[in-house]
Amino acid sequence: MISGLIRAATAANVKNVNITHFDISEFPLVNTDLLGKGFPAQVQKAREAASKAHGILWASPVDNRKMSAVTKNAYDWLSIAPPGTISPMKGIPSGLLTSAKSHDEDLKAHFNQMFRYCKAALFDEVFNVTDSSAFDSDGNLKSEN
Repeated sequence: MISGLIRAATAANVKNVNITHFDISEFPLVNTDLLGKGFPAQVQKAREAASKAHGILWASPVDNRKMSAVTKNAYDWLSIAPPGTISPMKGIPSGLLTSAKSHDEDLKAHFNQMFRYCKAALFDEVFNVTDSSAFDSDGNLKSEN
């Protein structure tokens, strides 16, 4: 369902909004011991886009009332600020798409706790679609309702 939400957000064609999708499944696991060699190419590209963005839209399934490990790994890569630098997420508003069956408040609290670290802001509302009938057989969101 998360992929369907991402496709729907990207296809929404909201005036003055451009969405760039990054496949975070390709991000390697964070290893700060290797930062002396720079960021991996796919991570660096996402960091550069984040530093120029007016907002970040996160999409994550919920695992044990928290964001998925893959999403947390991407957050870690984007929030890292090596000495003498600023996190590309600093001050950038962020939204959250999810398909959690429940525990919206737990998920929001988890995101807010992490986002305070890099001084990013999470929108108050979480866009949450929990009804699988809202998606067609290909996993696409059927309607905006």
